[in-house]
Amino acid sequence: MKILYIFFGIWLALIASSCNKFVDVVPVTEIDASVMFTDERSATNAVVGIYAKMQETQSFFNGYLSRYAGLYSGELTKTSTTNTTDISFWDSHVQPTDAIISEFWNSGYFYIYSANLAMQKLAGSPTIPAKAKDALMGELRFLRAFVNFYLVNLYGEIPLVMTTNPDSSSLLNRAPQADVYKQIVKDLNEAFKLLPVAYPVSYNAPSDRIRPNRAVAAGFLAKVYLFMRDFSSAEKYSSWVIDSGAYAMETNLENTFLATSKELILGLYPTNTRYNTVEARLFLATPSKPGFIFTSDVIQKFLPNDLRLKQWIKTVGTPPNQVYVPYKYKVYESAQVTEYTVIVRLPELYLIRAEANWNLGEYAKAVEDINLIRARAQTNLLSRITTSDLIRQTIEDEYLREFFAESGNRWFQLRRLPGISDTQKKRADEIIPLIKPGKWEGYKIYWPIPKEEILKSKYITQNPGYTN
Repeated sequence: MKILYIFFGIWLALIASSCNKFVDVVPVTEIDASVMFTDERSATNAVVGIYAKMQETQSFFNGYLSRYAGLYSGELTKTSTTNTTDISFWDSHVQPTDAIISEFWNSGYFYIYSANLAMQKLAGSPTIPAKAKDALMGELRFLRAFVNFYLVNLYGEIPLVMTTNPDSSSLLNRAPQADVYKQIVKDLNEAFKLLPVAYPVSYNAPSDRIRPNRAVAAGFLAKVYLFMRDFSSAEKYSSWVIDSGAYAMETNLENTFLATSKELILGLYPTNTRYNTVEARLFLATPSKPGFIFTSDVIQKFLPNDLRLKQWIKTVGTPPNQVYVPYKYKVYESAQVTEYTVIVRLPELYLIRAEANWNLGEYAKAVEDINLIRARAQTNLLSRITTSDLIRQTIEDEYLREFFAESGNRWFQLRRLPGISDTQKKRADEIIPLIKPGKWEGYKIYWPIPKEEILKSKYITQNPGYTN
């Protein structure tokens, strides 16, 4: 993997020069690697720099996953026919040579390499106080787990890179998904132990919730356990976050995606001085002729009285040419930071717990959590006496209604949930062919491995169904 050959000094200069918005430091363009981990301040700068890089490339953490996974799942469609990359994702015809496939892969491994390198330097530093070292190590463990989770859910089996040694990493096979998840859980459990309850203090930011604390690790553990179908553990960790009392559902939906939102658990601080989120730039760039609009499959899931339909979706044009556009992020262009790219927020923990309880046979508890979310949207509540099938379908639909156009959530739900008519298949196999007839085949549940990776290593194989 080419990312493993990046020199430490180059990486350090890149991330250090990007972090002055997070930490009160003088921006630097060159820094000696030998002094980066000599004290708490320099080590923190190096770690924070990883988040800054997440906002600067076409990666899955700064809006582009909302775009491409949204097209792939049939959640969004493209109004223009000139962008061939968008078309290939809408057509479910991505190829190993597609640039965005390589961009997501390489950026993911850049973050993993950066986390591994920082852990190595941090562990070897005798001058950083133990408490600070533990917190930073927990943060890096979380980051590595976080990225591995997205990589394994996009590409299936992936190389599990645990070192910074390019020679050993170049010999890695694709690890079984069970092994990747085992390492993700190990990292998150370690992060949960090491991270403090309080968020790290951030400077010049509306909210400190831009770096992980213990609740972030717990919340992501709940999500990972849900994907692993370990429902008892998913219920345990989602309840841990909910019961902590540190977060609350915003009663006003307009506050949900603000940097100061009470339900925000983790967000990414914008590094571009001209705007807040890439999502707003993508979806609001041309108000009179939006580039991305919802398919009817999304709009039909809402009742007319649902506030999410009214406040998070923008209507453009008039019938019969009316279209619907994502409108969660509303700041198109501004140097003042008021919105973060939301990574984790409280309603997801309620839905994780609802799904876990449904699978555990605790139907009344599942309905209670579903109704908390539906009540906030002022839409019809479920009866406490309802069928198991209706609860299951409502949970699936609430994921769509609550998390549409949000970091590829719809795609991840469709690819992980078992089919209803055939449990050996996925929900994607049942739903996507209805939205995009003739464009879907089961092997597309995984994206292709970039062709360049296959050519560079005899140990990396292609996913079934794709040709290099």
